Amino acid sequence: MGGGYGNKVKNIQIATNGSIVPSKETLEALSKEKCTVRISDYKKENTEKVLVDKLEEYGIKYKKYDFAGMKGEWNDSGGMDYVSPVNEDIFSKVLECSWCMCYTMENGIIGRCARSIPARSLQNIDIKREDYINVREPIDIVEVSKYFMFIHPMESCKHCKGSNGEPIKAAVQIGEEE
Repeated sequence: MGGGYGNKVKNIQIATNGSIVPSKETLEALSKEKCTVRISDYKKENTEKVLVDKLEEYGIKYKKYDFAGMKGEWNDSGGMDYVSPVNEDIFSKVLECSWCMCYTMENGIIGRCARSIPARSLQNIDIKREDYINVREPIDIVEVSKYFMFIHPMESCKHCKGSNGEPIKAAVQIGEEE
């Protein structure tokens, strides 16, 4: 790995629903790095078989993850315009949320949940500095430790139903027929 981080990075996990098999070049790269492919097991679909066969062929580590409480469903977290009711206890909602510690990084920004990362740009949510970690800026290890140790609501939480929304079928791709 470039940048001198090769000895510091223990493992990189790549999450997938298993419906798309990476290119030969990507498979070759994954087989040489400290990567594990985490495949969400939705219990209702068997889309990951082709991917698993390829991962095994290339000697790439993988594990299946019992996703969504082993029910095979996602929850509707709210649409683009959703805003929590004014009287809602956001802190309690965050503590009950299944995603409140699903740390995700995109474009150098680490967020507490996978939904918070795209919500920043898609919903034009004004983010607070304490809601995210920007790995492209100087990092204070004390602040990073606090971020991972103490859960607090983020601005994006005000635009999310958490994991209490209506159940919806998992792993349906955009444009896919029901």
